[in-house]
Amino acid sequence: TLDIKEVSIPDYKSALISFKKSVEQTKNPLAAYSGNYIIQNFTNKQDVENLKLYVLFSEALYSQEKRICQAYLNMGEIFAQGYLRKKDLLQAKKIYQEALADEKCKSGWQGSVINSKLMKLK
Repeated sequence: TLDIKEVSIPDYKSALISFKKSVEQTKNPLAAYSGNYIIQNFTNKQDVENLKLYVLFSEALYSQEKRICQAYLNMGEIFAQGYLRKKDLLQAKKIYQEALADEKCKSGWQGSVINSKLMKLK
């Protein structure tokens, strides 16, 4: 017989370690996006270690793959909330406005979210 261990949820901690290595070594935007998805949906982003990863992944995604609207949303949030840095509402506003210059980010739900974040900054 096979000795199969049943796992009911993915091993997010191991995945985050792998994504972190990938981002640190290659700035891999797919690893950054996936890591932030895990942090935002399955962990406590306020935990200092998770927050450090969130910032690392967000910076990599923003610098490598701006065509993904989430890159703008994450970086804007980092500046608007002052995650691991001084709060900079002007920089957050600049990033959100940059997102609205992208036709894809301007339309659909992303545009609505970005516009609401801009309104909140005013």
